[in-house]
Amino acid sequence: MKIFKYSAFAKLFYRYANIPITLLLLLSLLTALGGMYTSWIYIFPTFFDIIIIYVINRYYIKSYKRFPYQIEADNQKIICTEYFFSAKQIELDHSSITKITGGIFSGNIARPIYLHNENNNIVICFNNHLKDYDKLLTIILSNITQELYDDLLTKAKETRIIKREKK
Repeated sequence: MKIFKYSAFAKLFYRYANIPITLLLLLSLLTALGGMYTSWIYIFPTFFDIIIIYVINRYYIKSYKRFPYQIEADNQKIICTEYFFSAKQIELDHSSITKITGGIFSGNIARPIYLHNENNNIVICFNNHLKDYDKLLTIILSNITQELYDDLLTKAKETRIIKREKK
């Protein structure tokens, strides 16, 4: 079993970056609410702040459930541990992975990679800030079914061709 972990900075960012952002947006929201007493035009920044606070915190709450901060992988299975505020452990056989989305498979490396199981539920996701990210991806891709691998390969080629055409 090879162990993959995030760096201390990445762990800190993925766990707590929403707190200072939310506090700054709340300060902006309070200012906009105060401005609404002087002019109706402050309703736009008020709604904008509320929407941004909601979207950011919804993303972080979802990531707390899906991002393991430690992943152990070998040729048969993946074991995910160290979830935020949870002691759960998820074991995922490579053969039960039916879909892989996000990241390089969506054409945007900055997005996380999502592994789906037979029920088409997102089981885990990991980001490219994971130490030895490429090695983990190699282990996963070398052990999934040939049909899924071929599908991912054609999608990656199509995404690459589309990006070339846009340039």
